[in-house]
Amino acid sequence: MQELAKIDVHIKDILEGSVSVVQWTRADPFPRLGPHVGVDTETELITETNLAPPLVVLGVFDPQSATCYISYWEDAAVFINQLSKLEVRQYYFNLGFDEMVLDNEDPEKALMDAIEYGRVRDMQIRIQLKDIATRGFIPYNHYNLADCSRLLLKVELDKGEKDDPNSHRLTFKRGTPITQEQAIYLCWDCMATYGLACAVEEQPTEVQHTKGMCVLANISRNGFDVDKRVYKAFEDKIEAAKEEARLKLLTFGFPDPNSKKESENTKYKEFVANQAEQFVALVGNREDYGPLNLCKGNARMAMLYMYNFADDKDHWSDLEDSVAYWLTNEKPKNLRKVEKALYDEMLEANDALVAYFDAGKEIVMNALLGHILEDLLTQQTSKYTNGYDFKHAVEHAAEIIDDNAHWLNNEKQIGPVTFLQNHYAELLKNNPDLELPLTDGGAYKLTLNDKWRLDDLGIKDPFLDVYTNYKHLEKFLSTYFNHSHVKPDGKVHPKYTSLLRTGRTSATAPPIQTLPSRESVLTLKNMFKPPEGAILCATDFGFAELCSFGQACIDRFGKSVMADVINAGIDPHRWFAGVMNKYITADLTHKDDPEWVANINKFLEEKVSKKQRQDAKA
Repeated sequence: MQELAKIDVHIKDILEGSVSVVQWTRADPFPRLGPHVGVDTETELITETNLAPPLVVLGVFDPQSATCYISYWEDAAVFINQLSKLEVRQYYFNLGFDEMVLDNEDPEKALMDAIEYGRVRDMQIRIQLKDIATRGFIPYNHYNLADCSRLLLKVELDKGEKDDPNSHRLTFKRGTPITQEQAIYLCWDCMATYGLACAVEEQPTEVQHTKGMCVLANISRNGFDVDKRVYKAFEDKIEAAKEEARLKLLTFGFPDPNSKKESENTKYKEFVANQAEQFVALVGNREDYGPLNLCKGNARMAMLYMYNFADDKDHWSDLEDSVAYWLTNEKPKNLRKVEKALYDEMLEANDALVAYFDAGKEIVMNALLGHILEDLLTQQTSKYTNGYDFKHAVEHAAEIIDDNAHWLNNEKQIGPVTFLQNHYAELLKNNPDLELPLTDGGAYKLTLNDKWRLDDLGIKDPFLDVYTNYKHLEKFLSTYFNHSHVKPDGKVHPKYTSLLRTGRTSATAPPIQTLPSRESVLTLKNMFKPPEGAILCATDFGFAELCSFGQACIDRFGKSVMADVINAGIDPHRWFAGVMNKYITADLTHKDDPEWVANINKFLEEKVSKKQRQDAKA
C-alpha cells in the first residue's frame, strides 16, 4: 500500500499522535481493522437531477492502527463490501448520502445489509437525538460535520471558502489523481466522524433513525414523476379561484394585489444611480463606492458634502472621498457639531432646499440629488479644475421639481398592509373579546386556519372571508405549484430533513409529506404517477404516535387513559370526539367488558362524524 501523507493529530482524550494516510487497492490484502472505524466519501459535484453523484474516493479511518485507508472508486466497492461483512462498527455523518453513493458501486449492497444488522451509525442522527433529549431542540449548527467538530471536538476542519471552485471539497473528479491536500482533507473528515462517536454517547432509537435516513435519501434520489396534465389542470383551477377572490377583494376597496405599477420613487432611484455612475466616473471612478451604492445612502448627506467642496478648486481632488464619507458615516440627525453647522449653512444659503427637505418624501430627495448631479455633469469645464457652482445646480434641480409639484404631496396612497391593519384595528375595537395572533414585528395577522377565532364569537366579516381565502390560494400555488420543484427529468426530488425536534421527518421543495388529503376537488396526490410497470402505494399506521405517547405515560407514571382506550379496542380519535362533543363521558370503568366496548364503538361510529373525528385529532 502506498503512503500518501502523514498527519500529526491532537483530539484531546480521543486521538493523539501520528496518522498514516495510505492508498488501498484490491490487489492489497484487506487490512486487519479494529472494532470501530470512521467513514466518509468524496464525490463529483451534485447536480439538480443527480443527488448521488459518482464516487471518487472512499476514506476509512481505523483508530487501532492509526491509519486512514483511501480507495479510488474502482476499488471502493470491494473495500466497503468486505468491511460491511465484518463485525466492525462503521460511523458516518449524513449516512443517507454516503449510502446512496456507495450503493451505486456495490452490486451486492453490502452496506445496506450492515445497516440492517445495526453495524452502522450516523453521528448527525446521534447528536441531534441527544439535542432533543437534553435541549428540547436541534441547534442550527448541528446539521453539518464542520460545525459539530468545532463545537464538540474543538477541531477546525478545512472546508475552504464557500463555493470556492478551487477548494479541496469541490475538486474531486474521477480520472484525476487526488492531491496530498485532498487525501489529508478526507482523512480529517473520517477522523472527526470517529471522534464524534467517542464524544457523544449512543442514543436510544438511533439505529431506527439511521435506517430511516437512508430510506429518505433514496426516495429523494429516485423522485416522483409528475403527471404534467394533472399538474396543469390543478394549477389552472387554483389560479382561476385566486383571480375570482382577487376581484372580490377589490370590491372592498382593497389595493389590487396584482398592481405592479412602478412608483416614481423607484424610477428616480434608477435616475440617480445613472447620474451617480457618470459623476463618480468623472471624478475618479472608485469602484468600491459604486454607482448603485450612491443612491442607497442619504440624499441630504450627499448634498451636504458636495456643498462643502463647492467652488473650491483646491478640494476637487477630495470630492470622491467626500462622497465616500457620506456613504459610510452618520446620517444628518447624527451629524457632528461642525457638520451640523455646515448643514445649517447650506440650508440658509439655499432657501429652495428647505422646502424639499421638509417635504419628507424620499422621491423628492432622490429627484433633487439626481438633478443636482445632472447639472454638475454639464459643468465639466476643465474637469472641475475651477470648482463648480453648487447653487446653480440646486436651482436647476428646483426648477424641474417645481414643474412636478405633485412630488411634494405628502399624502400616501394606502397600501395593502395599512389597509389590513386598519381593518384589524376596527374589528378589535368593535369586538373586545376577540384576540388576534401577532407577527414577530407586532402586527396583527389572520390566516384561514385562524378563522375559528371569529367563528367562535359569531363574528361575520365578509372582507376577511375573501382575504383569508385569497391568501390561502396564493400560498397553495407557491407551495405546491412552484415550477422550480419539477426538475429536467420531469420529477420532483423532495429535500428531506431526517430528524426534527418532534422526532418527525420533513420534506421541502415540494413538501410532499404534507399534501392536503381532504381537498374534495384538488386531490394533489394525483399529480404524481408511478414509473412504467410500477404502482404508487400510500400506507398509514393507525394512531401510532398515540400508542407511543400512551406507553411513555405508562413507563413514566404507571398509567395512561390513552393506553386504556387503545388497549380496549376503541378508536382514540372517535372516543375523544365523543367526549369533546359531550356524546359520552370519559368514564372507562367498564373498559374490560367486551360487550360495553362493542356498544361504545357502535354508538360512536353512528354518532361521530368524519369532521368531528378529524377535529378531535388536533
